[in-house]
Amino acid sequence: MRRIVCIAIPPGPLPRLAAARPEPSEGGQREALLEWAAWCQRFSPTVGVEESPKPECLFLDITGLDRVFGGEMALAGKIVQDFADRGLAVRVVIADTLGAAWAVARFGARPSPARGSLQPKAAVSESGDLAVPSRPLARRANRNPLPASSLPGPGPSDRCPHPAAISRIPPGQSLLALKHLPVEALRLPRETVEGLHSLGIARIEELERLPREELSCRFGPRLVQRWDQALGRLIEPIPVQLPPPKFAVRRELEHPVASREWVALVLEQLVARLSEQLVGRGCGAVRLECRLECQEGEPVAMGVGLFQPTASPRHLSQLARMRLERASIPSPIVAISLEAPLVGPLEHRQEELFVDAPTRNRARLLAILIDRLASRLGRRSVLRARLLPEAQPELACRYDPWVSMGGGNAAGRAGGRFLQAGGEQRSRPSRAKRAGHEDLRGDSVPPRGVLPPRPLRLLRRPMAVSVISVAPHGPPFCFRLRGKEHRIAWTWGPERIETGWWRGRPVARDYYRVETADGHRFWLFRDLKDGRWFLHGNFA
Repeated sequence: MRRIVCIAIPPGPLPRLAAARPEPSEGGQREALLEWAAWCQRFSPTVGVEESPKPECLFLDITGLDRVFGGEMALAGKIVQDFADRGLAVRVVIADTLGAAWAVARFGARPSPARGSLQPKAAVSESGDLAVPSRPLARRANRNPLPASSLPGPGPSDRCPHPAAISRIPPGQSLLALKHLPVEALRLPRETVEGLHSLGIARIEELERLPREELSCRFGPRLVQRWDQALGRLIEPIPVQLPPPKFAVRRELEHPVASREWVALVLEQLVARLSEQLVGRGCGAVRLECRLECQEGEPVAMGVGLFQPTASPRHLSQLARMRLERASIPSPIVAISLEAPLVGPLEHRQEELFVDAPTRNRARLLAILIDRLASRLGRRSVLRARLLPEAQPELACRYDPWVSMGGGNAAGRAGGRFLQAGGEQRSRPSRAKRAGHEDLRGDSVPPRGVLPPRPLRLLRRPMAVSVISVAPHGPPFCFRLRGKEHRIAWTWGPERIETGWWRGRPVARDYYRVETADGHRFWLFRDLKDGRWFLHGNFA
């Protein structure tokens, strides 16, 4: 029998566990709740957050853990007390199912602090158990109140100092506790609740009297699914959602340090500690952020982007040292912090018996070279051409930095699974990547043979030239470039390139690949609108 704890958080902004962090806004409520979920792992290894746009409940699976804390009520009391010590007055409900615990936490009446007293819709036994009797049983209860011995529960050692904040549904009595609750307690969609209300069904006990087949036919399978989950007929796993681990290290210096060599030495030590954290989670840094706190003035922030995830202390230290050389430090350093806010899974390769070392390490060495050049020259100085789905040649590519501070360039190399603050999502690399034949040209490279040959050097703007053609609309015979006449020996074409009307100024050209008598190859085209000729590139 499963035992689930639902912790209902009071509405309003949640206090953050980390004192240095600001109070969350409405959009950051879920992030704050995830921090509290991670904190609740001291009570259970399985902790989840309510699946809702505005979650207000945490779920804990305490099956078999009551003996560790001295009983279920003792555990619930510790949860309430620990939350109260941190400024949160929570309500705790213990039940067999997630649905029943949530329903009582959100819609059930609070137990009375007076032991054995009755409130509307709820009765509290001496052991703290919550019993919600049906109407026929309620008349019997007035004559003979439910004793503690009639409800299965722990002994006197399980008493709780917070009875008003805790409700316990004994094992097997979920239906009894849910009968008098409204149908909204089943976590139904709004349209389903409105449909039930239109039929005069307001409480779960009224819903129970209807045949299951009619419920499914009229309101869909969701209603029956939620009903079965609340009663334990259908297992509902706890939606485990915990904040990703944070990879960060910090060191406060005993005395202010002005020497860059000493700062670099401390950075190397911090990088070694950070690398141990990354390797322990199977992650590599895609972006590093270093913060130098100065004795006077504002802190100095340094960012380092990487071509692919890595946890190599030597490589990361070299990049940090290069970035430090270009940093402007106004005053001596008093503290240094290092963080990897963006990480990705490390790529593991199996060793081979016969391997060509230069070929195998080519991709890795290229990544190291790109990282070093970007750190030395700046990431916007190390570019690559990326093809675009554009027919007009001068617009068919753009130049992007090899290293992106957002990790976008490396997303494809690790299956697109990059997480802020170091998540654990993984994706299996392709066979080509596992074999070390990673395509470093980009994601939009067309297959070979799709396009005709293109010139090695493409002019940014086509250059007008004077051409003599064999026929008015035929191939060129010779052309004059910078006062020199070039006689054409071989011609390939035409290749027509046109753009759509939606471009505003459509382009229509006939391209020719030509080879001159002295062996040079050029790329010429004739504008079909006015018949003018242009040089657009050369092949050598």
